[in-house]
Amino acid sequence: MNETWQIKEVDAGLVDRIVEKYDLPASVAAILAGRTIAEEEIADLLEPRLQALSDPFLLPDMEQAVERLLRARSLGQQVLIWGDYDVDGICSTSILYNLLDHGGWSVRYFIPDRNTDGYGVTLPALKRLCETAKPDLMITVDCGTNSVAEIAYAASLHVDVIVTDHHVPASTHATPYALINPKLGEDRRFHDLCGAGVVFKLMHALIKQVKESSDEALAQVDLKKYLDRVALATVADMVPLLGENRIFVQHGLKRMKHTSCVGLHALLTVTGTSTRISSSTCAYQLAPRLNATGRMASAHQGVALLTTSDEHHAHQLALDIDQLNQKRREAEERLFNQVIDRVERKGDTDKLWSIVLADKAWPVGLVGIAAARAVRAYHLPVILMQEDEVGGAKGSCRSIAGVNLLPILETCSEFLDHFGGHQMAAGLQVKPNCLDAFAACFAAGVQQQVGHVRPERILAIDVCISQECIDHAWYAQYQKLAPFGADFTEPVIMIKEAQIEGMPRVVGEKHLRFDLAWEGQSIPAIAFNFSLDQLPAGRLDVAGRIEENHWRGAVTLQMQVIAVKPAIRDLI
Repeated sequence: MNETWQIKEVDAGLVDRIVEKYDLPASVAAILAGRTIAEEEIADLLEPRLQALSDPFLLPDMEQAVERLLRARSLGQQVLIWGDYDVDGICSTSILYNLLDHGGWSVRYFIPDRNTDGYGVTLPALKRLCETAKPDLMITVDCGTNSVAEIAYAASLHVDVIVTDHHVPASTHATPYALINPKLGEDRRFHDLCGAGVVFKLMHALIKQVKESSDEALAQVDLKKYLDRVALATVADMVPLLGENRIFVQHGLKRMKHTSCVGLHALLTVTGTSTRISSSTCAYQLAPRLNATGRMASAHQGVALLTTSDEHHAHQLALDIDQLNQKRREAEERLFNQVIDRVERKGDTDKLWSIVLADKAWPVGLVGIAAARAVRAYHLPVILMQEDEVGGAKGSCRSIAGVNLLPILETCSEFLDHFGGHQMAAGLQVKPNCLDAFAACFAAGVQQQVGHVRPERILAIDVCISQECIDHAWYAQYQKLAPFGADFTEPVIMIKEAQIEGMPRVVGEKHLRFDLAWEGQSIPAIAFNFSLDQLPAGRLDVAGRIEENHWRGAVTLQMQVIAVKPAIRDLI
């Protein structure tokens, strides 16, 4: 599919003011000017300060939650943390467990099984836990807001529940002892927190409450040591990397370089990333491995890794999790190839409005990431599901810019047992024998939402660099924009009329390495999943990202190529 390149238009006056005030190169200032950042917020973006974190007691029900937690400890009551099987849930569970265990609570944790228990607080699992663990107080992390019947059931057994969550509340949501969900509050500074961010706020409130008391177990706790796991969860959950989230990630990445979390250090060592830590490390090295525990085995392994203090045990767990991730990659590749084969066999992919497929053999834990790959391949909303024995199916949706999943799924609700999520990603369960009807309804909904015009694939380019030297001094200034993530993505940079020096080299069977020369300078380039016939002859316009390449002790800059096309001048 053809791709349209769009260079962001920026206010030249704003660029000049940013250059003058912050002493940045014009290209870096232009990147900032092209983002949806108010001019008065740029200083905080460039230098996020921990002191700028807001008072945790501004969150709904925080006072009630702190009071109940302290009462549980004083009475020696059993506390149960109910987590989730993704990275956010694993990190949230681990940091809350570590703090409460250190602070003198009698505490256990539980992570549902993706396949047998399902997502969130489910009634069968809750009944089982109430019978075996016999909690007096239950704290949910990264789930629970809309678990109306389940929270009511716990209350009927005299189990108080504190919900910590960040998901969108339904019109009728649960009414636990305390419901700490930033989306129920009026202060929008909290609205984009992930589950671990909300848990950190609860921990902050606990420490703040006892700071002036003689409670030595909590008063001496250094909350900053938990920021590395909060940062990992924040990046992995793809919440906007602005405001408080940016503070968490900026300072959490610094803590990660010298982490006191034995398990996190073991995972960094196993992945070979302990000396080069960034938001990309979290997104592409750590998060997939922790997610693999919940997809391929049990997320309890992830929590065990992040809570242990035994270095030998941590290293073995990290190795096991690394192997799980390799199995996940292999299974995902098989699934993705099956998806491609089925789509291509249908033919006329240019006439599709969406892709909806199900198969009994597809693991429900892998359909989401395979759907995301299919979205990139076809630039269409994709739903992949595991079909059950009665003709229904359960799986995941992934979307593209300009297509909001939730209203479309709402129009198809007659074919669904349930669904939930946000505009770009959602989970759903299709009723028995309704797959074909649902697929047709979903495609019609997409078509209607986009006005019967197929969405165009757009490559948004932050800046075209001209008359600036991309060297280590420039890169040091450019790195002031980091960390990158959701809603503050890593910039895409364009260079015009470049030439390839020498012959491109094939590396790793399906990648290319070559050197680009333009405007009297040159830079090495790596193009992943590129073939030689994708490189036009003559001069090139190149879009990509600038990064450091560490090899055999040397550090060089390189461009990770996203797309190339013939230079405009060569087409005239």
